[in-house]
Amino acid sequence: MRFVIIGAGAVGGYLGGRLLQSGHEVTFLVRPARKAELEERGLRIRSPLGDADLKVTAVTDEDPLPGCDVALVAVKNFDLDSVLGSIGRLGKGGAKVVSVLNGVEHLDKISAVVGRAAIVGGPLHMEATLGERGEIVHKSVVPSIALGSLVGPAETARPVADALSSPGLKAELTADLLADFWKKSLFITAFSGMTALARRPIGDVMGDAYAASAVEEMVAEMIEIAHEVEPGTRGITEEAVMNRIRNMPPTMTSSMHHDLEKGLPLEVESIQGYMVRRGREKGLRSPALEACYAALRLLGPRR
Repeated sequence: MRFVIIGAGAVGGYLGGRLLQSGHEVTFLVRPARKAELEERGLRIRSPLGDADLKVTAVTDEDPLPGCDVALVAVKNFDLDSVLGSIGRLGKGGAKVVSVLNGVEHLDKISAVVGRAAIVGGPLHMEATLGERGEIVHKSVVPSIALGSLVGPAETARPVADALSSPGLKAELTADLLADFWKKSLFITAFSGMTALARRPIGDVMGDAYAASAVEEMVAEMIEIAHEVEPGTRGITEEAVMNRIRNMPPTMTSSMHHDLEKGLPLEVESIQGYMVRRGREKGLRSPALEACYAALRLLGPRR
């Protein structure tokens, strides 16, 4: 299967690398500096599931964009607008779209250029970051991704799920892709916000009574917002989200925490900020979430 991976950071690079190892045709659409780095050093993955040093094909916006079966979007939310044109061109060529961005705001933006039927995934759970020399450092558990459809049967995503499945990635079909996007969004908003603010892994956060209480309050507030904003989320419970957080490996932390430690821009506006704004549109206030959002806005460089 032919893939164009839009972005070759920790997430896009890892997924693209595993696809290459499985024998698929992969092209990375990246910025010029990342293209030069990949051409010089190759794509390097360091992972408890197996290291890899791969020679890859990378292009920039100035190069011809190859056709593909799947466009996998793996940029940060604040860079999404700059690649929507490329996503639209690939979609017009018949490509299905897998978006592994955090939150749910990206779904409306991508749908505007390819249509909702083109989106087949995918809520992704993994912990990875870029090392000092551009290598991908994957930590913790086997990454997992959900594939399905926003408007049709989940089976339409079966070929993509089969292609993504490998020893280094668990890919499964979901009967309700939209609900899965929201489940991840609710989880990641609390998880990333508190691990970034505390600058600690989730085990330390949940091991502190006051921090754990703040997480629980944020999740309760967001469940109320989600149920009001998106009727399809009404089957998602506070307990289900909290169980996901409580059962995480205690050493696991978030990409927002990693970005904060590196002095990089944070995805706060599209994650915590999005949920706060949607709540206020419905007349719902979320004191714990708003406090987290307000603090995160002041951290890291502005974008």
